[in-house]
Amino acid sequence: MLRAGMAFEDGAVLGECLSRLPNSPSVGKTSPEYLRSKRHALSVFEKCRKQRTKMVVDRGNVQQHLYHLHEGPEREERDRKMQMVPTPEGEALAWRDPGLAPKLLGYDHIADTVRVKEQQSLDYDISYTL
Repeated sequence: MLRAGMAFEDGAVLGECLSRLPNSPSVGKTSPEYLRSKRHALSVFEKCRKQRTKMVVDRGNVQQHLYHLHEGPEREERDRKMQMVPTPEGEALAWRDPGLAPKLLGYDHIADTVRVKEQQSLDYDISYTL
């Protein structure tokens, strides 16, 4: 499930990045302008996905640990926290974790792409725009 969701996000971010490449008959696909724009678009994609993927994978590793605790105090503490209201950060169920759920479930790939593109814009002199 996690991998399928990440694949959908990859496609959405890549599509957003590539949709902004110059699309004019006067700009050839092998022109320096187009190739610079394409490199920048792929750089934006890589940065967006690296940050997001790291967050999801890191939490997945925590989930694996929390879901497979053996009988004992650590498992009892996990179970106690799962019954707390309001739900504390670090909750075993990621979708209920108030620190993670908004980032995990409320990901806006367009806003993320724009944010990363703007951070990198100073390094590029190209017409690639979002």
